[in-house]
Amino acid sequence: MEDDGSLTFESVSLKNTGKYTYTVFNAEGTQIDAGEKEINVYATAPKPTLTVTIKCKDGNATLTCDIRDRTDLTVSWYKEDNIIQNENNPKLLLTSAQVQENKTYSCSVSNPVSYHQSDSVTVSCPTGEGDPGPPKLFGFDFWIMVSILAGSGALLLLLICVLLFSNQRKKHQKDEREFRLRNLQAPAPTKTDPNTAETSDYK
Repeated sequence: MEDDGSLTFESVSLKNTGKYTYTVFNAEGTQIDAGEKEINVYATAPKPTLTVTIKCKDGNATLTCDIRDRTDLTVSWYKEDNIIQNENNPKLLLTSAQVQENKTYSCSVSNPVSYHQSDSVTVSCPTGEGDPGPPKLFGFDFWIMVSILAGSGALLLLLICVLLFSNQRKKHQKDEREFRLRNLQAPAPTKTDPNTAETSDYK
């Protein structure tokens, strides 16, 4: 307590936070004022660590700003050094469209006496890192292979139909030739002489 009535804190710590009441008297001992003041002591804000969890299969990402369970800190988010408004939350969710932008993100923590910002992190889903990509068949794109196989199947079916039709036609032609050949090789019917027949009967 100073001679002028002011209160000086030495070796300030968090336990000094609280409400303080005061009363002022004049030289005659008469109270001339009274009141209450609240004093808040803040710890220095740490430099936050930004961690990124990307589910490339779903295309979404979760950014976490580590504030070490501090409730006195305000969290702000930045996209390429531009602040994202109304995001006072230690977690930031990004959609697949935002992830595909391959932009840098960072977060900051602050209180009335200090401020720190994290390092920037590029959020993306690189090819081959967690993202299975389109389905594969025999090492090639699934749908391309399905199209090729479907086209090949249709062509194979057409060839089978053509072969069956050709064999059936050949068989029909063969049967027709054999039928004609049998007709040509058949012996002609023998004609009986009526005079001879009558003479034989008479004898």
